Amino acid sequence: RSFATASAAFLLLNLLALAGLAAFGFHLGAGISSDRRVAWFAAAATVAFVAIPVALRHANYGLVVTAALAGRIASLQRGRPWLAGACLGLAMVKPQLAALFFFVPLVRGCWQTIVAAGASVAAAWLAAAALAGASPVGMLLAMLRQGAGFTDTYRGAFAILSGIGLSPSGAALAGLGAGAVATGVLCWRFRERDLVTLAAIPAVFATVWA
Repeated sequence: RSFATASAAFLLLNLLALAGLAAFGFHLGAGISSDRRVAWFAAAATVAFVAIPVALRHANYGLVVTAALAGRIASLQRGRPWLAGACLGLAMVKPQLAALFFFVPLVRGCWQTIVAAGASVAAAWLAAAALAGASPVGMLLAMLRQGAGFTDTYRGAFAILSGIGLSPSGAALAGLGAGAVATGVLCWRFRERDLVTLAAIPAVFATVWA
């Protein structure tokens, strides 16, 4: 209802995300060594990256998305595929980062996670369209057109394609396709690895993709 209330809610959400990431790192560190210092170091390393203050400075929700993706890994490790799907669905508020992570449950055959994530995204999409009084498909197409219309570095490495005559939307689609194919192939190749290692594949490609 007010900017101050929204700011307080955003701050609380990010503090919870920060605490969740630290706990995730602590758990990973504790699994590596019985020395508690390793766990504390891992917790600190999990939240000690420069993107956090940058995201907060711009009131971006990248930290929340990262925590949701970490929650997805933790939920799958604990055998809770439906909760993992809910976390992945929440992370899809920033699809340019989260969409590639669908390959992890896909190559592992975790269909409950995929169904839960897909249902969460569909429900949020329809709810947003209803609140905006817009057609769901029309709203999605408008978003895609807006995203393809950026003239700076948002197309990443594939921006060079626009310089040789390809349309901005074509360059964006080329980047999406190349990133998805590479991520899918590598996730399938290393599908037997632990979940953290497997998640590193979409994490790296999402960085280039975004």
